[in-house]
Amino acid sequence: MLKIKSKCDNFYEKYNKMNIAVKASLWFAICSIIQKGISIITLPIFTRLMSTKEYGEYNIFLTWYNILIIITTLNIQSDIFNKGLIEHSEEKDDFTTNQASLLILLTLLSTIVYLLFKDTLNMILGLSTGLVLIMFFEILANAIVNLWQVRRRFDFEYRKIVMLTIFMSVINPVIGIVSVYFANDKAFARIVSNAIVPMVISFFLILSFSKNRKEILNYKWWKPVIISSIPLVPHYLSLVLLNQSDKLMINYFVGQEDTAIYSVAHSAGLLLTIINTSINSSFVPWVYRKLEKRELNEINSISTSLLIIVLTMNLFIIWLAPEIIHILAAPQYKEAMWCLAPIAMSVFFFFAYTLFVDVEIYFGESNYIAIASIVAAALNLFLNYIFIPRYGYIAAGYTTLFSYVITMVLHYLFLKKIINKYIGNTMMFNIRIIIVLSTILLLLSFAGVLLYKYVILRLIIIAYAIMVIYIKRQKIIKTISKIRKRR
Repeated sequence: MLKIKSKCDNFYEKYNKMNIAVKASLWFAICSIIQKGISIITLPIFTRLMSTKEYGEYNIFLTWYNILIIITTLNIQSDIFNKGLIEHSEEKDDFTTNQASLLILLTLLSTIVYLLFKDTLNMILGLSTGLVLIMFFEILANAIVNLWQVRRRFDFEYRKIVMLTIFMSVINPVIGIVSVYFANDKAFARIVSNAIVPMVISFFLILSFSKNRKEILNYKWWKPVIISSIPLVPHYLSLVLLNQSDKLMINYFVGQEDTAIYSVAHSAGLLLTIINTSINSSFVPWVYRKLEKRELNEINSISTSLLIIVLTMNLFIIWLAPEIIHILAAPQYKEAMWCLAPIAMSVFFFFAYTLFVDVEIYFGESNYIAIASIVAAALNLFLNYIFIPRYGYIAAGYTTLFSYVITMVLHYLFLKKIINKYIGNTMMFNIRIIIVLSTILLLLSFAGVLLYKYVILRLIIIAYAIMVIYIKRQKIIKTISKIRKRR
Protein backbone atom coordinates (compact mmCIF):
# COMPACT_ATOMS: atom_id res chain seq x y z
CA MET A 1 0.00 0.00 0.00
CA LEU A 2 2.85 2.38 0.88
CA LYS A 3 4.46 1.65 -2.48
CA ILE A 4 1.21 2.42 -4.34
CA LYS A 5 0.75 5.61 -2.31
CA SER A 6 4.33 6.63 -3.11
CA LYS A 7 3.75 6.12 -6.83
CA CYS A 8 0.51 8.10 -6.67
CA ASP A 9 2.26 10.94 -4.83
CA ASN A 10 5.07 10.87 -7.39
CA PHE A 11 2.59 11.02 -10.28
CA TYR A 12 0.66 13.83 -8.59
CA GLU A 13 3.89 15.78 -8.09
CA LYS A 14 4.84 15.35 -11.75
CA TYR A 15 1.32 16.34 -12.78
CA ASN A 16 1.51 19.56 -10.78
CA LYS A 17 4.80 20.44 -12.47
CA MET A 18 3.30 20.09 -15.95
CA ASN A 19 2.64 23.33 -17.81
CA ILE A 20 -0.93 24.21 -18.68
CA ALA A 21 -0.58 23.11 -22.33
CA VAL A 22 0.58 19.61 -21.35
CA LYS A 23 -2.18 19.29 -18.74
CA ALA A 24 -4.76 20.39 -21.28
CA SER A 25 -3.52 17.86 -23.86
CA LEU A 26 -3.66 15.11 -21.24
CA TRP A 27 -7.23 15.91 -20.25
CA PHE A 28 -8.38 16.35 -23.84
CA ALA A 29 -7.01 12.87 -24.58
CA ILE A 30 -8.80 11.49 -21.49
CA CYS A 31 -12.04 13.15 -22.63
CA SER A 32 -11.66 11.61 -26.05
CA ILE A 33 -11.09 8.17 -24.56
CA ILE A 34 -14.20 8.55 -22.38
CA GLN A 35 -16.28 9.84 -25.29
CA LYS A 36 -15.22 7.20 -27.78
CA GLY A 37 -15.11 4.54 -25.08
CA ILE A 38 -18.77 5.07 -24.19
CA SER A 39 -19.63 5.15 -27.88
CA ILE A 40 -17.88 1.81 -28.40
CA ILE A 41 -19.40 0.31 -25.23
CA THR A 42 -22.92 1.22 -26.37
CA LEU A 43 -22.36 0.08 -29.98
CA PRO A 44 -23.08 -3.61 -29.13
CA ILE A 45 -26.36 -2.52 -27.53
CA PHE A 46 -27.53 -0.62 -30.61
CA THR A 47 -26.43 -3.37 -33.04
CA ARG A 48 -28.50 -5.83 -31.04
CA LEU A 49 -31.56 -3.59 -30.54
CA MET A 50 -31.67 -2.60 -34.22
CA SER A 51 -31.85 -4.82 -37.27
CA THR A 52 -29.03 -4.56 -39.81
CA LYS A 53 -31.45 -2.70 -42.11
CA GLU A 54 -32.33 -0.15 -39.39
CA TYR A 55 -28.70 0.27 -38.40
CA GLY A 56 -27.86 0.80 -42.07
CA GLU A 57 -30.56 3.50 -42.36
CA TYR A 58 -29.16 5.30 -39.32
CA ASN A 59 -25.64 5.27 -40.78
CA ILE A 60 -26.87 6.65 -44.10
CA PHE A 61 -28.41 9.57 -42.18
CA LEU A 62 -25.07 10.13 -40.40
CA THR A 63 -23.23 10.07 -43.71
CA TRP A 64 -25.44 12.81 -45.19
CA TYR A 65 -25.14 14.74 -41.92
CA ASN A 66 -21.34 14.72 -42.19
CA ILE A 67 -21.56 16.00 -45.75
CA LEU A 68 -24.19 18.69 -45.16
CA ILE A 69 -22.56 20.15 -42.04
CA ILE A 70 -19.61 21.17 -44.23
CA ILE A 71 -21.81 22.76 -46.89
CA THR A 72 -24.05 24.47 -44.33
CA THR A 73 -21.49 25.90 -41.88
CA LEU A 74 -18.43 26.13 -44.19
CA ASN A 75 -16.73 24.49 -41.18
CA ILE A 76 -15.87 27.93 -39.78
CA GLN A 77 -16.08 26.47 -36.25
CA SER A 78 -12.86 24.54 -36.85
CA ASP A 79 -9.43 25.57 -38.22
CA ILE A 80 -10.44 29.00 -39.53
CA PHE A 81 -11.88 29.93 -36.13
CA ASN A 82 -8.64 28.77 -34.46
CA LYS A 83 -6.64 31.07 -36.71
CA GLY A 84 -9.12 33.91 -36.14
CA LEU A 85 -8.61 33.67 -32.38
CA ILE A 86 -4.93 34.44 -32.90
CA GLU A 87 -5.75 37.44 -35.11
CA HIS A 88 -8.34 38.68 -32.57
CA SER A 89 -6.42 37.79 -29.43
CA GLU A 90 -7.53 40.98 -27.68
CA GLU A 91 -11.23 40.41 -28.43
CA LYS A 92 -11.63 36.64 -28.40
CA ASP A 93 -15.04 36.59 -26.69
CA ASP A 94 -16.58 39.13 -29.05
CA PHE A 95 -15.09 37.28 -32.02
CA THR A 96 -16.57 33.98 -30.74
CA THR A 97 -20.04 35.51 -30.39
CA ASN A 98 -19.73 37.00 -33.87
CA GLN A 99 -18.91 33.61 -35.37
CA ALA A 100 -21.83 31.99 -33.52
CA SER A 101 -24.12 34.55 -35.18
CA LEU A 102 -22.61 33.71 -38.56
CA LEU A 103 -23.26 30.01 -37.99
CA ILE A 104 -26.92 30.73 -37.19
CA LEU A 105 -27.29 32.82 -40.36
CA LEU A 106 -25.61 30.21 -42.58
CA THR A 107 -27.81 27.41 -41.20
CA LEU A 108 -30.95 29.51 -41.67
CA LEU A 109 -30.04 30.27 -45.32
CA SER A 110 -29.29 26.59 -46.00
CA THR A 111 -32.65 25.57 -44.52
CA ILE A 112 -34.48 28.07 -46.72
CA VAL A 113 -32.69 26.78 -49.83
CA TYR A 114 -33.60 23.21 -48.85
CA LEU A 115 -37.29 24.06 -48.38
CA LEU A 116 -37.41 25.66 -51.83
CA PHE A 117 -36.15 22.45 -53.47
CA LYS A 118 -37.18 19.88 -50.85
CA ASP A 119 -38.87 17.39 -53.20
CA THR A 120 -35.80 17.03 -55.41
CA LEU A 121 -33.38 17.03 -52.47
CA ASN A 122 -35.42 14.46 -50.55
CA MET A 123 -35.13 12.08 -53.52
CA ILE A 124 -31.36 12.57 -53.64
CA LEU A 125 -30.90 12.16 -49.89
CA GLY A 126 -33.42 9.37 -49.49
CA LEU A 127 -34.77 11.11 -46.36
CA SER A 128 -38.09 12.67 -45.36
CA THR A 129 -38.58 16.41 -44.84
CA GLY A 130 -38.89 15.90 -41.09
CA LEU A 131 -35.55 14.09 -40.86
CA VAL A 132 -33.75 16.70 -42.95
CA LEU A 133 -35.09 19.52 -40.76
CA ILE A 134 -33.93 17.62 -37.67
CA MET A 135 -30.57 17.33 -39.39
CA PHE A 136 -30.30 21.11 -39.82
CA PHE A 137 -31.10 21.68 -36.13
CA GLU A 138 -28.46 19.11 -35.18
CA ILE A 139 -25.92 20.69 -37.53
CA LEU A 140 -26.32 24.11 -35.91
CA ALA A 141 -26.30 22.65 -32.40
CA ASN A 142 -23.09 20.67 -32.88
CA ALA A 143 -21.42 23.57 -34.69
CA ILE A 144 -22.12 25.85 -31.72
CA VAL A 145 -20.82 23.24 -29.26
CA ASN A 146 -17.67 22.79 -31.37
CA LEU A 147 -17.17 26.56 -31.52
CA TRP A 148 -17.33 26.73 -27.73
CA GLN A 149 -14.90 23.82 -27.37
CA VAL A 150 -12.35 25.36 -29.73
CA ARG A 151 -12.58 28.64 -27.81
CA ARG A 152 -11.97 26.86 -24.51
CA ARG A 153 -9.13 24.78 -25.97
CA PHE A 154 -7.40 27.92 -27.24
CA ASP A 155 -6.93 29.12 -23.67
CA PHE A 156 -6.37 25.56 -22.34
CA GLU A 157 -9.54 25.73 -20.18
CA TYR A 158 -9.73 21.96 -20.01
CA ARG A 159 -11.92 21.65 -16.90
CA LYS A 160 -15.02 23.06 -18.61
CA ILE A 161 -14.50 20.85 -21.67
CA VAL A 162 -14.04 17.78 -19.47
CA MET A 163 -17.30 18.43 -17.64
CA LEU A 164 -19.34 19.02 -20.80
CA THR A 165 -17.78 16.06 -22.63
CA ILE A 166 -18.51 13.62 -19.81
CA PHE A 167 -22.07 14.90 -19.46
CA MET A 168 -22.82 14.60 -23.20
CA SER A 169 -21.01 11.25 -23.50
CA VAL A 170 -23.15 9.72 -20.75
CA ILE A 171 -26.58 11.28 -21.25
CA ASN A 172 -26.68 11.01 -25.07
CA PRO A 173 -26.42 7.19 -25.32
CA VAL A 174 -28.75 6.73 -22.33
CA ILE A 175 -31.49 8.69 -24.11
CA GLY A 176 -30.69 6.81 -27.32
CA ILE A 177 -30.93 3.35 -25.78
CA VAL A 178 -34.23 4.11 -24.03
CA SER A 179 -35.69 5.66 -27.19
CA VAL A 180 -34.64 2.81 -29.46
CA TYR A 181 -35.81 0.15 -27.01
CA PHE A 182 -39.39 1.48 -26.82
CA ALA A 183 -39.78 2.80 -30.38
CA ASN A 184 -41.30 0.96 -33.32
CA ASP A 185 -39.27 2.96 -35.85
CA LYS A 186 -35.89 2.40 -34.23
CA ALA A 187 -33.83 4.20 -36.90
CA PHE A 188 -35.94 7.36 -36.47
CA ALA A 189 -35.71 7.10 -32.67
CA ARG A 190 -31.91 6.82 -32.82
CA ILE A 191 -31.65 9.84 -35.11
CA VAL A 192 -33.89 12.09 -32.99
CA SER A 193 -32.36 11.01 -29.67
CA ASN A 194 -28.90 11.80 -30.99
CA ALA A 195 -29.91 15.42 -31.69
CA ILE A 196 -31.69 16.28 -28.42
CA VAL A 197 -28.72 16.81 -26.08
CA PRO A 198 -26.59 19.06 -28.37
CA MET A 199 -29.70 21.09 -29.25
CA VAL A 200 -30.44 21.83 -25.57
CA ILE A 201 -26.81 22.59 -24.71
CA SER A 202 -26.29 24.83 -27.75
CA PHE A 203 -29.34 26.92 -26.75
CA PHE A 204 -27.69 27.83 -23.44
CA LEU A 205 -24.30 28.35 -25.11
CA ILE A 206 -25.84 30.85 -27.54
CA LEU A 207 -27.31 32.73 -24.57
CA SER A 208 -23.92 32.79 -22.85
CA PHE A 209 -22.20 33.93 -26.05
CA SER A 210 -24.52 36.92 -26.49
CA LYS A 211 -24.41 38.08 -22.87
CA ASN A 212 -22.77 41.52 -22.56
CA ARG A 213 -21.12 41.29 -25.99
CA LYS A 214 -20.58 44.30 -28.26
CA GLU A 215 -19.74 42.59 -31.55
CA ILE A 216 -22.64 40.19 -32.08
CA LEU A 217 -23.16 41.26 -35.71
CA ASN A 218 -19.86 42.66 -36.93
CA TYR A 219 -20.11 42.11 -40.69
CA LYS A 220 -16.48 43.15 -41.18
CA TRP A 221 -15.41 40.06 -39.24
CA TRP A 222 -17.67 37.80 -41.29
CA LYS A 223 -16.15 38.66 -44.67
CA PRO A 224 -12.55 37.45 -44.08
CA VAL A 225 -13.82 34.29 -42.38
CA ILE A 226 -16.12 33.42 -45.29
CA ILE A 227 -13.41 34.28 -47.86
CA SER A 228 -10.93 32.01 -46.02
CA SER A 229 -13.49 29.23 -45.49
CA ILE A 230 -14.95 28.87 -48.98
CA PRO A 231 -11.71 27.60 -50.62
CA LEU A 232 -11.45 25.04 -47.79
CA VAL A 233 -14.96 23.67 -48.35
CA PRO A 234 -13.83 21.38 -51.20
CA HIS A 235 -11.06 20.15 -48.90
CA TYR A 236 -13.37 19.41 -45.97
CA LEU A 237 -16.03 18.00 -48.26
CA SER A 238 -13.50 15.79 -49.99
CA LEU A 239 -12.33 14.52 -46.60
CA VAL A 240 -15.89 13.58 -45.70
CA LEU A 241 -16.46 11.96 -49.08
CA LEU A 242 -13.18 10.09 -48.69
CA ASN A 243 -14.32 8.91 -45.28
CA GLN A 244 -18.07 8.49 -45.79
CA SER A 245 -18.81 7.94 -49.49
CA ASP A 246 -18.01 4.25 -49.03
CA LYS A 247 -21.27 3.80 -47.11
CA LEU A 248 -23.35 5.59 -49.75
CA MET A 249 -21.82 3.54 -52.57
CA ILE A 250 -22.11 0.25 -50.65
CA ASN A 251 -25.75 1.11 -49.98
CA TYR A 252 -26.26 1.86 -53.70
CA PHE A 253 -24.47 -1.24 -55.05
CA VAL A 254 -25.13 -3.95 -52.45
CA GLY A 255 -27.74 -2.66 -49.96
CA GLN A 256 -28.34 -1.42 -46.42
CA GLU A 257 -27.41 -4.65 -44.64
CA ASP A 258 -23.87 -4.65 -46.06
CA THR A 259 -23.72 -0.94 -45.26
CA ALA A 260 -24.47 -1.81 -41.64
CA ILE A 261 -21.69 -4.44 -41.52
CA TYR A 262 -19.19 -2.02 -43.05
CA SER A 263 -20.34 0.70 -40.62
CA VAL A 264 -19.47 -1.50 -37.64
CA ALA A 265 -15.96 -2.02 -39.02
CA HIS A 266 -15.77 1.68 -39.76
CA SER A 267 -16.68 2.56 -36.16
CA ALA A 268 -14.17 0.09 -34.75
CA GLY A 269 -11.41 1.05 -37.20
CA LEU A 270 -11.83 4.73 -36.43
CA LEU A 271 -11.69 4.07 -32.69
CA LEU A 272 -8.63 6.32 -32.47
CA THR A 273 -9.87 9.10 -34.75
CA ILE A 274 -11.45 11.07 -31.95
CA ILE A 275 -8.26 10.72 -29.90
CA ASN A 276 -6.23 11.85 -32.91
CA THR A 277 -8.53 14.83 -33.38
CA SER A 278 -8.17 15.75 -29.72
CA ILE A 279 -4.38 15.50 -29.92
CA ASN A 280 -4.36 17.60 -33.06
CA SER A 281 -6.72 20.20 -31.56
CA SER A 282 -4.23 20.75 -28.74
CA PHE A 283 -1.27 20.53 -31.14
CA VAL A 284 -2.59 23.24 -33.51
CA PRO A 285 -2.42 26.29 -31.16
CA TRP A 286 1.03 25.15 -30.02
CA VAL A 287 2.35 24.59 -33.55
CA TYR A 288 1.02 27.99 -34.70
CA ARG A 289 2.94 29.69 -31.91
CA LYS A 290 6.10 27.74 -32.84
CA LEU A 291 5.66 28.76 -36.49
CA GLU A 292 5.44 32.39 -35.43
CA LYS A 293 8.80 31.99 -33.67
CA ARG A 294 10.16 29.76 -36.48
CA GLU A 295 11.05 27.03 -33.97
CA LEU A 296 10.76 24.22 -36.53
CA ASN A 297 12.92 21.62 -34.75
CA GLU A 298 10.47 21.39 -31.88
CA ILE A 299 7.60 20.79 -34.31
CA ASN A 300 9.54 17.95 -35.93
CA SER A 301 10.40 16.23 -32.65
CA ILE A 302 6.90 16.39 -31.15
CA SER A 303 5.16 15.31 -34.36
CA THR A 304 7.44 12.26 -34.67
CA SER A 305 6.59 11.17 -31.13
CA LEU A 306 2.88 11.58 -31.82
CA LEU A 307 3.12 9.49 -34.99
CA ILE A 308 4.81 6.64 -33.08
CA ILE A 309 2.05 6.71 -30.45
CA VAL A 310 -0.70 6.63 -33.11
CA LEU A 311 1.09 3.83 -34.99
CA THR A 312 1.34 1.63 -31.89
CA MET A 313 -2.31 2.06 -30.89
CA ASN A 314 -3.50 1.29 -34.43
CA LEU A 315 -1.47 -1.92 -34.62
CA PHE A 316 -3.06 -3.26 -31.44
CA ILE A 317 -6.54 -2.58 -32.85
CA ILE A 318 -5.70 -4.28 -36.15
CA TRP A 319 -4.23 -7.40 -34.53
CA LEU A 320 -7.24 -7.70 -32.21
CA ALA A 321 -9.81 -7.06 -34.96
CA PRO A 322 -11.74 -10.39 -34.69
CA GLU A 323 -12.10 -10.03 -30.92
CA ILE A 324 -13.08 -6.36 -31.19
CA ILE A 325 -15.82 -7.10 -33.74
CA HIS A 326 -17.05 -10.04 -31.64
CA ILE A 327 -17.41 -7.75 -28.63
CA LEU A 328 -18.88 -4.80 -30.51
CA ALA A 329 -21.56 -6.46 -32.59
CA ALA A 330 -23.92 -9.37 -32.99
CA PRO A 331 -22.75 -12.53 -34.85
CA GLN A 332 -24.20 -11.33 -38.17
CA TYR A 333 -21.52 -8.59 -38.22
CA LYS A 334 -18.61 -11.08 -37.95
CA GLU A 335 -17.33 -10.47 -41.50
CA ALA A 336 -16.68 -6.82 -40.59
CA MET A 337 -13.27 -7.87 -39.20
CA TRP A 338 -11.88 -8.08 -42.76
CA CYS A 339 -12.62 -4.38 -43.28
CA LEU A 340 -11.19 -3.22 -39.96
CA ALA A 341 -7.48 -3.47 -40.82
CA PRO A 342 -7.42 -1.18 -43.89
CA ILE A 343 -9.73 1.33 -42.17
CA ALA A 344 -7.50 1.42 -39.08
CA MET A 345 -4.38 1.83 -41.22
CA SER A 346 -6.09 4.79 -42.90
CA VAL A 347 -6.28 6.51 -39.51
CA PHE A 348 -2.47 6.68 -39.30
CA PHE A 349 -2.14 8.29 -42.74
CA PHE A 350 -5.01 10.64 -41.92
CA PHE A 351 -3.22 11.77 -38.76
CA ALA A 352 0.07 12.20 -40.65
CA TYR A 353 -1.31 14.44 -43.38
CA THR A 354 -3.41 16.42 -40.88
CA LEU A 355 -0.11 17.60 -39.40
CA PHE A 356 0.81 18.93 -42.86
CA VAL A 357 -2.61 20.53 -43.36
CA ASP A 358 -2.29 22.49 -40.09
CA VAL A 359 0.80 24.24 -41.48
CA GLU A 360 -0.78 24.82 -44.88
CA ILE A 361 -3.72 26.53 -43.18
CA TYR A 362 -1.37 28.69 -41.10
CA PHE A 363 0.23 30.10 -44.26
CA GLY A 364 -3.16 30.57 -45.92
CA GLU A 365 -2.48 28.15 -48.80
CA SER A 366 -6.03 26.81 -48.98
CA ASN A 367 -5.83 26.04 -52.70
CA TYR A 368 -3.22 23.35 -52.21
CA ILE A 369 -5.32 21.77 -49.49
CA ALA A 370 -8.37 21.71 -51.74
CA ILE A 371 -6.45 20.21 -54.68
CA ALA A 372 -5.07 17.31 -52.62
CA SER A 373 -8.43 16.54 -51.02
CA ILE A 374 -10.38 16.72 -54.28
CA VAL A 375 -7.92 14.44 -56.07
CA ALA A 376 -8.06 11.89 -53.22
CA ALA A 377 -11.87 11.97 -52.98
CA ALA A 378 -12.25 11.61 -56.76
CA LEU A 379 -9.80 8.71 -56.72
CA ASN A 380 -11.71 7.03 -53.91
CA LEU A 381 -15.05 7.41 -55.70
CA PHE A 382 -13.55 6.03 -58.91
CA LEU A 383 -11.97 3.03 -57.17
CA ASN A 384 -15.19 2.32 -55.25
CA TYR A 385 -17.16 2.44 -58.49
CA ILE A 386 -14.85 -0.20 -59.99
CA PHE A 387 -14.21 -2.53 -57.04
CA ILE A 388 -17.34 -2.51 -54.83
CA PRO A 389 -19.60 -4.12 -57.51
CA ARG A 390 -16.90 -6.77 -58.13
CA TYR A 391 -15.62 -7.55 -54.62
CA GLY A 392 -18.30 -6.17 -52.29
CA TYR A 393 -18.03 -3.93 -49.26
CA ILE A 394 -14.59 -5.27 -48.17
CA ALA A 395 -13.03 -3.56 -51.19
CA ALA A 396 -14.15 -0.17 -49.84
CA GLY A 397 -11.71 -0.42 -46.92
CA TYR A 398 -8.72 -0.89 -49.22
CA THR A 399 -9.74 1.83 -51.67
CA THR A 400 -9.98 4.20 -48.69
CA LEU A 401 -6.52 3.17 -47.45
CA PHE A 402 -4.95 3.73 -50.87
CA SER A 403 -6.64 7.12 -51.19
CA TYR A 404 -5.35 8.23 -47.77
CA VAL A 405 -1.79 7.27 -48.71
CA ILE A 406 -2.04 9.33 -51.90
CA THR A 407 -3.49 12.24 -49.89
CA MET A 408 -0.54 12.18 -47.48
CA VAL A 409 1.96 12.17 -50.37
CA LEU A 410 0.23 15.10 -52.10
CA HIS A 411 0.05 17.16 -48.91
CA TYR A 412 3.73 16.55 -48.20
CA LEU A 413 4.74 17.70 -51.70
CA PHE A 414 2.60 20.83 -51.38
CA LEU A 415 3.88 21.51 -47.87
CA LYS A 416 7.48 21.30 -49.06
CA LYS A 417 6.71 23.93 -51.70
CA ILE A 418 4.97 26.17 -49.15
CA ILE A 419 7.84 25.95 -46.63
CA ASN A 420 10.37 26.88 -49.34
CA LYS A 421 8.20 29.87 -50.22
CA TYR A 422 7.69 31.27 -46.71
CA ILE A 423 10.63 30.02 -44.64
CA GLY A 424 13.37 28.72 -46.92
CA ASN A 425 15.05 25.46 -47.82
CA THR A 426 14.22 23.54 -44.65
CA MET A 427 11.60 21.10 -43.39
CA MET A 428 9.80 20.66 -40.09
CA PHE A 429 8.79 17.02 -40.65
CA ASN A 430 11.26 14.14 -41.14
CA ILE A 431 9.90 12.36 -44.21
CA ARG A 432 12.35 9.45 -43.83
CA ILE A 433 10.97 8.61 -40.40
CA ILE A 434 7.40 8.89 -41.73
CA ILE A 435 8.22 6.47 -44.59
CA VAL A 436 9.81 3.99 -42.15
CA LEU A 437 6.83 4.19 -39.79
CA SER A 438 4.38 3.77 -42.70
CA THR A 439 6.24 0.69 -43.95
CA ILE A 440 6.25 -0.85 -40.46
CA LEU A 441 2.51 -0.21 -40.16
CA LEU A 442 1.67 -1.83 -43.51
CA LEU A 443 3.86 -4.91 -43.00
CA LEU A 444 2.73 -5.63 -39.43
CA SER A 445 -0.92 -4.93 -40.28
CA PHE A 446 -1.02 -7.39 -43.18
CA ALA A 447 0.80 -9.92 -41.01
CA GLY A 448 -1.97 -9.53 -38.46
CA VAL A 449 -4.68 -10.05 -41.10
CA LEU A 450 -3.02 -13.28 -42.26
CA LEU A 451 -3.17 -14.56 -38.68
CA TYR A 452 -6.83 -13.73 -38.00
CA LYS A 453 -7.83 -17.41 -38.18
CA TYR A 454 -4.93 -18.50 -35.94
CA VAL A 455 -6.28 -17.10 -32.69
CA ILE A 456 -3.86 -18.67 -30.19
CA LEU A 457 -0.75 -17.84 -32.24
CA ARG A 458 -1.90 -14.26 -32.77
CA LEU A 459 -2.69 -13.70 -29.08
CA ILE A 460 0.69 -15.17 -28.07
CA ILE A 461 2.45 -12.71 -30.39
CA ILE A 462 0.38 -9.81 -29.01
CA ALA A 463 1.18 -10.84 -25.42
CA TYR A 464 4.86 -11.13 -26.33
CA ALA A 465 4.81 -7.66 -27.92
CA ILE A 466 3.22 -6.14 -24.82
CA MET A 467 5.82 -7.85 -22.63
CA VAL A 468 8.71 -6.59 -24.80
CA ILE A 469 7.33 -3.05 -24.76
CA TYR A 470 7.05 -3.19 -20.99
CA ILE A 471 10.56 -4.64 -20.46
CA LYS A 472 12.16 -2.27 -22.98
CA ARG A 473 10.08 0.74 -21.95
CA GLN A 474 13.08 2.77 -20.73
CA LYS A 475 15.03 2.06 -23.91
CA ILE A 476 11.99 2.96 -26.04
CA ILE A 477 11.60 6.25 -24.18
CA LYS A 478 15.30 7.04 -24.72
CA THR A 479 15.02 6.15 -28.42
CA ILE A 480 12.02 8.43 -28.84
CA SER A 481 13.96 11.17 -27.06
CA LYS A 482 16.85 10.73 -29.52
CA ILE A 483 14.44 10.85 -32.45
CA ARG A 484 12.94 14.04 -31.06
CA LYS A 485 16.38 15.68 -30.98
CA ARG A 486 16.99 14.97 -34.67
CA ARG A 487 16.23 17.55 -37.25
